[in-house]
Amino acid sequence: MSSKPTLKYGDLLEDAVKMIRPLDLVLFRGNDAVSGLIKFTSKRFLGMRSCDHVFSHIGLVVSRDIVDDPALEPGKLYVWESTLSGKLGQGVYSAHHPKKAFFGTQVRPLIELIEAYDKPDDTAIAIFPLDSSTRRKIYKINDIFETEKLNDAFTPIFTRYNDRRYDANPCSLLGAMFPFFRCCRSTAEKGMDTEDWLFCSELVAHVFQDLGVLHKSVNPKNVVPVDLIGYDREHKRD
Repeated sequence: MSSKPTLKYGDLLEDAVKMIRPLDLVLFRGNDAVSGLIKFTSKRFLGMRSCDHVFSHIGLVVSRDIVDDPALEPGKLYVWESTLSGKLGQGVYSAHHPKKAFFGTQVRPLIELIEAYDKPDDTAIAIFPLDSSTRRKIYKINDIFETEKLNDAFTPIFTRYNDRRYDANPCSLLGAMFPFFRCCRSTAEKGMDTEDWLFCSELVAHVFQDLGVLHKSVNPKNVVPVDLIGYDREHKRD
């Protein structure tokens, strides 16, 4: 679905952004406790050994070209992600919540996020562009990528999943990483009323499934960030 990462935020920002297109994946390596846990389990239990490829968070590039939403500025790239924004979220705010923190699915300016992640020495950000065959499948045409047709298909998907709460239910996160915990996940989510909440890779999996990239048999609740860049070691069904 994706090629190898072609740029990191050590590259010249202006030139790098010109290479990025809507629906490319954005991978983040954070430095907080949750990111540390995800990085550890990815390396220890998911077979990843290189720190350069261990990412703890994932988002999707979007723009006004494919999302009919007045909160997005024309010609500007955003990252659609399930995360915490505001002072505790790298100081970058959501386009829909520009003056307050929000913990859930939201869009934030791509360049601001790159600059924010460029400051600490122990964080990283990388872009995974979609390959041509996947992009053609999403746009559902041959040779030419028509954004107008994609806008009609993508806007309802965006409306369906945007502004949901971040799924911080421990059983949800553990169930995504370890099959052992999936037997109790449904009960825990019903008990805490978090069934419709989404963590980062779950959001991206839902979107790609609705766009026809991921097979319907894949359970988005079982998808972690590394699965979306080709490191999945098992089929992600229920």
